[in-house]
Amino acid sequence: MRLLLVEDDTRVANFVHRGLVQEGFSVDVSVDGRDAFHLALHEPYDIIVLDVLIPLMDGFEVLGEIRKHGCQAPVLIISAKDGVADRVTG
Repeated sequence: MRLLLVEDDTRVANFVHRGLVQEGFSVDVSVDGRDAFHLALHEPYDIIVLDVLIPLMDGFEVLGEIRKHGCQAPVLIISAKDGVADRVTG
């Protein structure tokens, strides 16, 4: 299974990347929203793990844009920010 991990904190990204690879996933890592947007549209991911607080485009912007451009990969949103559920559920 191919996965895109979008996380700008290198310690967190390295930790999650290691664990996912050990579980058999093929993992690409992106550290900002523009790169994540580009990868999501041009690579065949089975799932995207997307942090909300990332530079250049936040996670919600990335999600909206990839959906507008036809990417239907499932997205798991992660965040340490309070109040994220309000923005996701409307």
